Parts: sequence; structure tokens; C-alpha cells
Amino acid sequence: MLLLCLIYAGDILGQSVYIDRAIAAADHERKRPLAEAIEYGFNGVSAEIELKKDGKLYCGSGTFRERYLEPLLARSNNGQAFIHPEHTDEFLLFLEVKSDSSTTYAALKKEIEPYHAMLTSFEGTRKTKKPVRLVLSGKVPHQVIYSESVRRVFCEDMANKLDQSHDGTYITVASLKMKKLFDWKGEGTMPNMAYHSLGSYMKNAHKLGRWVRVYDLPEIPNAFDIIYEAGADYLEIKDLKSFSEYWKKRKPY
Repeated sequence: MLLLCLIYAGDILGQSVYIDRAIAAADHERKRPLAEAIEYGFNGVSAEIELKKDGKLYCGSGTFRERYLEPLLARSNNGQAFIHPEHTDEFLLFLEVKSDSSTTYAALKKEIEPYHAMLTSFEGTRKTKKPVRLVLSGKVPHQVIYSESVRRVFCEDMANKLDQSHDGTYITVASLKMKKLFDWKGEGTMPNMAYHSLGSYMKNAHKLGRWVRVYDLPEIPNAFDIIYEAGADYLEIKDLKSFSEYWKKRKPY
């Protein structure tokens, strides 16, 4: 644990930018999951999670515990500090469930028990803010999670198919797959009708208390600017280095 703290302390010293409105896409596929995203200043990651035959949860070739839970616990000083120490935003840990929903969630719930100190929770409508917010997508047992009296795992909705029966204490994120809904390639001005539709999706999500995550988007500065202007809270980014350079120019540090 001490070694992990020293490693991440070194990351902090070398970090030159803080990106509060983007998350690292497919983080489980990177050579250094989590660490690379944090070094580039990202305050969130998206990864796939799967329950394997050995009974362990995996994110790519490593376990969920070793790749995310242990490093985040160390970096947060057992839940006493935020992941980026100079900022008080929750780190968004976005997990797409790829295996059976009920058995995977049961394993996940058991796995995170020793890590409750760093996870944001809701009990009724009372929020306890912590360094990390865990959000699930994909194969999710919604009825099971929604019925819990204390919630440490949150879920997503699709921005173009919002479920208005659930509030923001359960459905945290409204996700929008850009290339599926729009033909725009990210260059020049976005067509008026498309831009209006994009903005409407985001306004509706915000009214219901959701953050909006846009993924599978054209990764060029012009597209970033326009999608943010339309109301996006988070962009999900594949090329971390290029986006970090864009963010430095966009926002002074």
C-alpha cells in the first residue's frame, strides 16, 4: 500500500493539467490502466468488467481489484482524499458489465465491501460524497440495485431513451453514442437540426438530474468545442495525449 501511495504521489508531481469534463475510454485495454489516465489529468475512466469462471472480476487481463480498487484506495488515502488532491470532484469509475447481470453484480457488491470508505453513496435522498463514484452500464440488474436502501453503485440511461421513473440518485449518467445518432464528422459547423437534437437530448437529461456522457465521437478540437457548447458534461476520449493538449490550450492552468 505504501508503495502504491509513493507511485501515485510521483504521478501528481508530474501532472500539468486537470481534466474534469472527460473520461478515458476503454481504459482496461491500456498498457497502464488508470495510471495513464490520471497522469494525463483525466478525472474518470470507462472500462469493461466481467465475472470469469475462477469467480473473480476482471477488467481486461487484470482483476478489478488490482487494476482499480486498490490503486484508487491508495490514492484516496482510504477515502480521505480526492483522486486529484487539488480538486474536490468525484472520480467517475464507469464500468460496462459484459457477463451475466445478477451473478456479476452479486460478485461486485461483495468485492467493493472493503472499499466503501472511498465510494459515494446515497441513503434515501441523503448523499455522502466520497472520492469515487461507481457507475454501471451494459448488463445491469436494475430492479435489484434500485431496491437497495443504501446505494454505492449507480447506473446509466441512454440520452435518447430516458427513463423518467428513476431520479438522479440512481441513474447518474445519460449516455449518448454520437456516431450512432449523427452523421456529422466533426468538421465545420454542425447542421442546425442535428445540433438542436443534440442540445435537446442534453437539456432533457439535465432536467432529470443526469450528467451527460458523449462517447464514440469525432476526436478533433472542433467537435469537442461544439459538443461541449451543446451541453455535454463528459466526453469519453480514446486519444488521451491529444485531448490533454487540447484541454491545456482551451483552459489556462
